[in-house]
Amino acid sequence: MSKIISFGDSWTYGEELKSPVEECYTKLLSEKAKGPYSNFGERANSFSVICSQVLTYDISKDDFVLVCIPPDIRFIGETKDGVFISLFSPYPSTSKHPDKFIQKQFDYYTEVIVEHKNWHPYFQLLNLFCIQEYLTKIGASFLFFTNYGSIDNNFKFNGKIDKSNFLIDTSLTTFLGGYDLGIVPSSLNVDGLETSCFVGEYFEGNVTHPNVKGHEKISNLIYNNSKFQQWLVYRTNTVN
Repeated sequence: MSKIISFGDSWTYGEELKSPVEECYTKLLSEKAKGPYSNFGERANSFSVICSQVLTYDISKDDFVLVCIPPDIRFIGETKDGVFISLFSPYPSTSKHPDKFIQKQFDYYTEVIVEHKNWHPYFQLLNLFCIQEYLTKIGASFLFFTNYGSIDNNFKFNGKIDKSNFLIDTSLTTFLGGYDLGIVPSSLNVDGLETSCFVGEYFEGNVTHPNVKGHEKISNLIYNNSKFQQWLVYRTNTVN
């Protein structure tokens, strides 16, 4: 059976909601669509880990895939058992990771990104391109969006990114009435925007994530998107 499949970070997970499973935008969207869903949003997830999740999950051409792109300075690492994990900003400066094997990986990434400032935005675009080409190849319907910030487009293969695959041409933070810097964070110490950026009724009561009204607004935005509506028609006429 076709279903909605969501990938992303804490915004997709439903961080700061009283009931993330019941109140996140993917669950609310599935209720509107009257169909099943899977939510793979994880706190502090990196886009590289998200890419690996998309490429390894059993997605069919009948599914609708949502990919929330976190622009933060986060990296992909692995445990000694070979499990992919996300590494993010606290470890190079304010503290050390308790696992020396993981800390060594972060030290390496820190050295690379300090010397090569284009490294991170380049791989953000590369991840995006890989996901786009994979989902297109298997014939699945999909939409991309950023929770805040933007993807740097100053690379030659950026013309291969189909902008029609984006839900909106701005970030969800801006859509919800917050103040978005609109820039991929350039500092290794940046993991998210300042708390003062998340203001208004759709963030009220929370610190750096949408409240349930915000998630409801996001689910409505996706539901009313033309690509999603076309998928609903396809699902009704073909799949189910």
